[in-house]
This record gives sequence, structure tokens and C-alpha cells, in this order.
Amino acid sequence: MSIASIENLSNEVFYEIFAYFDGLEFYEAFSNLNHRFQQLLNSSILQFKIVIGSLSDETYMNEYEQLARVNRQQIASLCVSLSSIEMDFFSLYPIDLFVNLESLILNGIPSQILFSILTDLTYLSRLRSLNITTEWESWDLTEIYRLVFTSRNLTYFACSSETNMVSLQLPVATNEQLTTIARLIIDHSCNFNDLSLIVSYTPQLRYLHVSLLDDENYSSPRILPIGLFNLTHISIESCEIKFDEFKLFIRESECNLKFLRINIKSHDRNYLDADQWENLISECLPQLEIFQFKCSRAVNRKSVFLKCYKPPHPCTSLFWIEHRWTWEVEMDSFGVVYWIRLYKSAENNFLLRINDWFLFRCRDRWYDGNSSIELSKSTLLTITSIPSYALNLHIRDILIVTPIYNLEILDTMCSITLTEIINYLPALDSLKISSLTSFQSKFSSCTSSSSKITKVYFQYVETMEEIVFIFKLCPCLTYLKVDIMNEIDYKSFLKDILPNIHKKCNQYLRSICLHLRTIIDNELFNKIYDHQKLRHDYTIERDRGNIYLHRK
Repeated sequence: MSIASIENLSNEVFYEIFAYFDGLEFYEAFSNLNHRFQQLLNSSILQFKIVIGSLSDETYMNEYEQLARVNRQQIASLCVSLSSIEMDFFSLYPIDLFVNLESLILNGIPSQILFSILTDLTYLSRLRSLNITTEWESWDLTEIYRLVFTSRNLTYFACSSETNMVSLQLPVATNEQLTTIARLIIDHSCNFNDLSLIVSYTPQLRYLHVSLLDDENYSSPRILPIGLFNLTHISIESCEIKFDEFKLFIRESECNLKFLRINIKSHDRNYLDADQWENLISECLPQLEIFQFKCSRAVNRKSVFLKCYKPPHPCTSLFWIEHRWTWEVEMDSFGVVYWIRLYKSAENNFLLRINDWFLFRCRDRWYDGNSSIELSKSTLLTITSIPSYALNLHIRDILIVTPIYNLEILDTMCSITLTEIINYLPALDSLKISSLTSFQSKFSSCTSSSSKITKVYFQYVETMEEIVFIFKLCPCLTYLKVDIMNEIDYKSFLKDILPNIHKKCNQYLRSICLHLRTIIDNELFNKIYDHQKLRHDYTIERDRGNIYLHRK
């Protein structure tokens, strides 16, 4: 029940409620109730959060009257989103009336009125948080930043603009112009010099978010950032400057980053050089704990596939292993996306869940890869739908950046395309595939390959021919995992597929994992355990949703 709905209760409802109370108790409880509520409403402890929306909507027509009833000294947070025809609000309620205001959000306020409001911010000694979103045609934000930086009490400032064409003509800050801002959200485009000028006013900055860092050519020298010794978090949603400029900003700012997230839109291939990242982090960011890097690349259709190209070996040094950072690559028909991020395993899963930066960005590994050797070969390629004509172009571009040791194919794929992909990736150690298209006899009789794959996760197995194909495609296979959807599939697997696996398997296969997507009850496990052929050829273990069969 809302507060407003209590006011509308009928007398009959009140009578029914109070009929359960003793008369004296009822009188003592409610005789002085209005006075007590009035004291509560006027108490300095009680603070209000006020949201003023569009007054053209009938539901908001009484907001002026409601605001007039509120003690404005108790308003701690104010959010105003008004059109130009409703700007009499600030004539009736100048901003300096809200003397105890701590948070202010201004959305779409016309520039002339906005500048007047920002000029009066000096009267708000308790204001700590300011959020401005501009929707007007003017794209010069110089005056906004200049006026905001005159406030000496702000710790949080966010500035958003709906246009990508933004101009800033700020001078470098003097000692008298330094602010107390610790969290800065630049939700508009800016270039290297703009960013350097802005942060010259924020020596106490701890958290910096930039939505678009532009690349522009300058005839004049670069303006270098000041020392930002307190800066521990940087997030750049779209970075278009060259890698040398980014390194220059990190070095000259002398920041002490613990968290760095950056989304690269620049065509500078130096961003994909793991050695350069290792040198930058080792020299300038020794305290960095969480590093998330994303770089998108379109396919270059003019060049040819480099069959004899020897790939580099990124993220294999002790530096990358100790930090547990690894390459991940995502490929589809539109291009390739490269990631550097924390390796996700069962051990650090809890850390990832409590950290919002990585909650949705790390892919689970279906195999155990916690050793140093496996971490040095943890590069994962994930393939979704991709036309065959672009396959070699995608893989060529990937191998120029990093070798691939682990492959996951999310969609159904034909055996010919799968064979082609594996032949392109000679360093593969693991393969996860959803399903294969309908088999024909010629597929199951393919010649053996030279693949070094040792681990395969085949999610949807329908026929023995598919298993035979996997054995021929992966002659070094030591571990096979398959999904069992229900008890019918389990019986089919034990009756038809498992005996043939034992007959057809290569000499290296040592373990089979049956992953049951339904809950494994004791009855089902006992049926599997009591299977005669299993007990003769395998030892059996149970771990949550998995049943492991180890060859004797």
C-alpha cells in the first residue's frame, strides 16, 4: 500500500481496522498522531529527493504546489527535466533556495538558464554531485565546464551531450582553479588535448569515464596531462586515438591504476601487440589488478591467407600468467573482436561475480586450465555464424595477432567446414562444438588429420558416425565430453555409442565425461554404475552434473 493510498481510505475501512484495538490504547496512539507526523516532516533528519518532470503532462501539473509544501531546506536531491516553455520553474524556485542540496541533475535545460544556475552553485555549500545532460544545438561546452569548475565542493561531475561534435576551449588550470572532483564522467566526445585540459582541474580525480576519445591531427604540440596520483579507475567506451598517444597520457598522468577498461576503435595495430602492453603495464601501472581490453576489426578482403605465417606468442610470459590475463577472440561474418581479460575458472568465479566489470564478460572454460602451462596456452577463439568465403580471411587476421589453442563453435556446422578450420589452426588443444549437420557416408570416411587436439566437448551427439569423425579428426584425443539430455539419451549412449567408442577409439583416449543436463538422482547413477561393460572397462566417478569414466 502506498502512502498516497492511505489518505484515500474510507472511514468504514478505518473503523474495521481500529475495531480490534482497546479504546484507551487507540486513543493514546492516535490522539497526538498529527502532531508527531508534523514533527517528523519538519525534522532536519528527514531529507527529500525531488524529481520534477515535464509539467505538460497532466500527472505532473500539481508538482509546483507539492514543492511549495515541502521545506526546501530538507531537499537533498533534485532532478529537473523540463522543456524550454516550462522554465518559469527556476523563476519561482531559484537554485540558491535549496541551501542543503547535495545532488543536482539537470536534463535538457536551455543554455542561458543553465549558465545562470551554474553561476549560483557557489551558494550551495553542501552540493557534492552534479549531472548535466544537454540537448540544445550549441555544441560548445566550454562555459559549462568553466562554471562547474568554480564550485569548490563537488566530488562527482557528469556531463553528457547528445551531439558528437563538441568543442572545448578551456585554459590550463591554475592553482586557484583546482577542484575537489574525484569522479568524472565525460559522456561526450573529446580529443587528447580536451581530456588533458579537463583533468588539469581535477588533481584529486580517482575515477574517470570517457565515452569517446577522438583522434584528431594537430599542428600544435600536444597538451600533456598533469599528475593524477589518486587516479585508480579508467573506463574508455570508445578509444580512437593512437596507441602512442594513449601511452603518453598514462605515462604523463603518473596515475596509479587498479582498474582499466578500454574499447579500441582505432585502426592502430599496436593496440594488438601484447609485448607493448606488457611493457606499459610493467613500467607505468604496476598496481593494475583488473584489465579489460576490447578491439574490433573488420575483415580485410584484399589480402591473401598467410599459410606459412608463423604466429606470435602473446600472453605467454610470466607477467601474463601471474596476472591470469589471457586473449579471447570472437569471430563472425562481420569481423573479429579481440579481448584481453581475466581468465575465468572455478577458483576465481566468486571474484568475477562480485565485480561488475567482469560479471558478463568472461566465458566459462569447460576444462581445467589452472596450471601455468595451460594458462600460457589459454587463447580462446569463439565462432558464431560465418560464411565460408570469409573463413580464411578471418583466421588469417587472427593468426597475425595470436595463436589459437582453444576453439568453441556455438552454431551447428558441417564437417567439411570444421575440418577446414582445424587445418588452419595447427596449435589447437581443445575443441567445443555444439552439433554437426546431417552426416553422409563420405564424411565418416574422411582421412586422418594431423591435429594435436587432446580435449573435445561434443554437446549434441546423434550418431556413432559423428563420434568416428571426431576420432579421425582428432587422433591425439585423450578426453571426450558429451551431453546427455535425458534418460533416453543415456540408454542410447550406453547401448549404441559407448561400446563402439571402446572399439573405435584411439590409443590416447583415457577419459569420457557424461554431462547430464538433468539432475542426476541416485537411481540413474546406479544404473550407469551397474552397467556391465562400464564396470569391466572403466572406473566411474560422480561430480555434481558430471559422470567421469576413466579407462582402466
